[in-house]
Amino acid sequence: MKYDLGGYKAIVFDFDGVILDSEQFKIATFKSLFTDYPEYLSAIDAYNRENRGISRYEKFAHIFKKILHLPFDEEASKRLGERYSQLLSQNLAETPLIAGVEEFLVRQKVPLFVASSSEVHEMQKVVEAKDIARFFTKLYGHPISKSDAIRDVMATNNLEPARVLFFGDAVADWKAADETKVEFIARTDQPELFAKATRFISTFLELLA
Repeated sequence: MKYDLGGYKAIVFDFDGVILDSEQFKIATFKSLFTDYPEYLSAIDAYNRENRGISRYEKFAHIFKKILHLPFDEEASKRLGERYSQLLSQNLAETPLIAGVEEFLVRQKVPLFVASSSEVHEMQKVVEAKDIARFFTKLYGHPISKSDAIRDVMATNNLEPARVLFFGDAVADWKAADETKVEFIARTDQPELFAKATRFISTFLELLA
């Protein structure tokens, strides 16, 4: 096994790119929301890729205000959010799991949680379709931040930060772990994006040996 995980009393996972191998599908789907603005698509796509792990609604607001320079309100946010959710629901359940994650979940003896910027109802559909819902004590999603989700896991389970492990795939995930002082492992093929001391895996197969 690449790392000794024996001392943890709870494990928290980001969802996209950690449980579900959905990152590229979601990037393409997000980009498709803005095809009416072809001259801005490259800038929108770059912004989205650079800010993985944060709420879609925060991204919508930034894109309209800072890239498109257009008015933006709650109605526009809701409309985009509903369209994005609709597009995702058509294919997300068919997206494969990250290699080794299901066997990793099976082997765990501590409570498992998800802390994601995705909508809970979207994640619930996927974990049920993948038959992995039974592994998770609770799914946290928008509008609860990842930091607040981790804090709630610690509070409700009476755990110190050192006893909680968070798996994420984005710098925003690392920041949530750093903010809450929990342990962190990046699921990434680009470890250079993270702080030098960050532990990382490419897939969960590395934790099954």
